[in-house]
Amino acid sequence: MAVVHIYCRTLASAPCSRGYYHVAAVGWVTADGTPGRSTLQAMVDWLRADLNNEAFSRVRSGQTARVYVVTCGDHQFIETFVDNTKPDNLRELPYC
Repeated sequence: MAVVHIYCRTLASAPCSRGYYHVAAVGWVTADGTPGRSTLQAMVDWLRADLNNEAFSRVRSGQTARVYVVTCGDHQFIETFVDNTKPDNLRELPYC
């Protein structure tokens, strides 16, 4: 099992057809502190490659939310599970 904690994101330069600016890339760190960066497609591919791969958004206070892959039409993107808090949403993370 591999787990990463996403701590920053970059949004797409243009909105999708529904007007949302989806996450284009993320910065993350593994449990042992190894940092990395991935494009949206790389993160989608990594999450789908192994059911044991997990990603969580994490704010400085330590609050986390699980990240999962969503398909909308022909496009896949990532988002957090709804848990009624805003700080852990991917769009609320700082820019990378």
